[in-house]
Amino acid sequence: MSQTPSDRKQQRLEVERRISEHPAYQEYRLGLAFQRSINAVFVQNWRELLSLLEQASTDPKLALELIQNVRPPVVRDKFQAVTTQRLHNYVAGTMTLVEHSRRIMRGRAGQIADDFAKRKIALLRNPEVAFIQDLRNFLLHRALPFFAHSLSLDKLNTPEQTMTSEVELNVAELLEWDKWSSQSRQYLQSLDEVVVLRPLIRRHGQLVVGINGWLHDELGHANEEALTEVNRLVVERNALVMGSDIATAEEQTKKWSDLRDGNITPQEMFGSST
Repeated sequence: MSQTPSDRKQQRLEVERRISEHPAYQEYRLGLAFQRSINAVFVQNWRELLSLLEQASTDPKLALELIQNVRPPVVRDKFQAVTTQRLHNYVAGTMTLVEHSRRIMRGRAGQIADDFAKRKIALLRNPEVAFIQDLRNFLLHRALPFFAHSLSLDKLNTPEQTMTSEVELNVAELLEWDKWSSQSRQYLQSLDEVVVLRPLIRRHGQLVVGINGWLHDELGHANEEALTEVNRLVVERNALVMGSDIATAEEQTKKWSDLRDGNITPQEMFGSST
């Protein structure tokens, strides 16, 4: 007796339920969400802020505009506004990633959890990590900071001329806030007069991407074997959608996966239209 469309629909819905409730699929979805927290939010904010700070450090015309006082400060005001926005986005994105990693690791045990705990202890020894977390609270609960700009030229008007230009935060102004953690306060007090943002943001971003990228990859590798059962269910679901046998659905599913991953082109999958 052949199956009716209604029968196939019910079978498909049942398979889709088994896929969505499978622990390996839920872990896979968790990994995808974590990957977006890392790449779409944190890394994107990091690159945007660091790009702006690098521009101020390497573009002589911009560097001069940031310190000049003979014309209306149009360029400086715009630069400070965009830098404020990107710094705010960066510290907020940092804490988003912190909260997401905490949720992912809550209640976990085993080798990955143990290794992550050790890596986290090592990470937190870096004063930049505590400072950025506290800076997020400063921006949220106190005020948006004012930026200073330093510019020095060496061997002026010679082929060996060099420029040093940095965007900075004033340490004394930051220390007026009484909510800094002891680690952040010690970090600020260890500096001379300013926090130079560019090396701070570069170093902090590298630390954060390092530990979270490692965690994402380790969790993904640990879930690979369990995903075999989910992949089998996906093929079964696709066979019901296509109205084909399992072998045909498996072949087509592989092609769809290869297309999604960039291993084949649409022309290779669907054939040339010409």
